Amino acid sequence: AFNFKGTCAMKVLCISLLRLGDIFMQIPLFESLRKEGKEVHLLINQQFQSSERFLLKYVDAIHYFDRETYQRSCGEAQFNLMYGYQQ
Repeated sequence: AFNFKGTCAMKVLCISLLRLGDIFMQIPLFESLRKEGKEVHLLINQQFQSSERFLLKYVDAIHYFDRETYQRSCGEAQFNLMYGYQQ
């Protein structure tokens, strides 16, 4: 991808693993990065796929992952990523 100066744009991957609200709070960051000519990609949980239409106004691409599959692959299926390790 090329930025407005005709040079290759830096790609930035923003990762938000858990909460949809956190993604919306990052919108000013996405806007700032794009103003700097960076190509912004977002990695989010596939359960937030319905937000794609709105988010594509602020990022160049959205990539999805399945949190439950990822969690099982880590060998901790009994641990819910939505909660901390606090006891």
